[in-house]
Amino acid sequence: MERVRDLLRTDEGGGARALGGLLLGSGVFVLLIRRTEFPDPWGDGLVFLVMFLTAAFLYGAGFIGARLSPVTYSWQLAFVVYGLVLIPFAGFLFVEWIGGDTNSSLNAAWIFLLTAVAGFAAALIGGVRFGCLLGGISLIIAWLALWDKVLDNGIGSDVGTFRGLLILIAVILLVLAAVVAVSGRPEGGGTDLVTASGLAAVFAAGFLTLGSGFQSAFVPTGLPGEAAVPSGAATSLFWDLLLLIWSVGLIAYGSVSGFRGPGYVGALGLALFVTIVGSDLDDSSPAGKVVGWPLILLLLAGALLVCLQSLPRHPAAGPSGAAARAPSHG
Repeated sequence: MERVRDLLRTDEGGGARALGGLLLGSGVFVLLIRRTEFPDPWGDGLVFLVMFLTAAFLYGAGFIGARLSPVTYSWQLAFVVYGLVLIPFAGFLFVEWIGGDTNSSLNAAWIFLLTAVAGFAAALIGGVRFGCLLGGISLIIAWLALWDKVLDNGIGSDVGTFRGLLILIAVILLVLAAVVAVSGRPEGGGTDLVTASGLAAVFAAGFLTLGSGFQSAFVPTGLPGEAAVPSGAATSLFWDLLLLIWSVGLIAYGSVSGFRGPGYVGALGLALFVTIVGSDLDDSSPAGKVVGWPLILLLLAGALLVCLQSLPRHPAAGPSGAAARAPSHG
């Protein structure tokens, strides 16, 4: 037992262990695909048991090891992350084993809520920071699945409701990020929750807008595929502004915090914003006008650059900067 404890809390052969965990999870996936897609398949109970034990081993070993260690080692991170990825698969296999409906929104809600709890536990108790990101993403899915069950026609019937729910969970994740940041454990965990929040907001204001906007602007009416994008998902000044502000905020936060996740999501959101307003998707007949967003953005950029020039300079930035940086011998 002491030998197992020592293995869990040390980084002895860490790289090999991380690779072993990844190969174990991948091997189980390959095994179960073969034993379910070909003649003489395994029963649902055995398939669930194999997936559950694999997920429990990977998550448990990584979690306990991170809990016992002064720092989180790479193999512990790999084990926890792969274990978290396997938890939803084990959950749906359990539902299938007991004869439940794997397409039920309520089942999806509790499965991803369980995954979110496991992710947050790994982060807040075990110190595995990445658990916050996977926990945040799982919480978004659980939130949407729950409301899909609560609403009479589901969340797909009204894109405005869908967007509102995404923005609401994005705000909730920001609040959780602040709580985690104040607690200080794990370091950077709040930043990963900000990243998850940004994903929800960018999806609501960017991806949904882009899909509907391109359809309304470039797809002729009357085609069979016209109903593929929910009505009402068209862009507007509000969603353009929200996407711009949230994206710039994520980039700024990533620059200040030193963590790259928010910056990546912010860059994606900014790219979507440029595509949406550059294509003038809030106009049913885009004409490439200069007046509007192009002029606004250029004027804002000019104003900011002028303001920066008028700010007082730090002594180190002036001609005597070298002297200001020289060590004092007085």
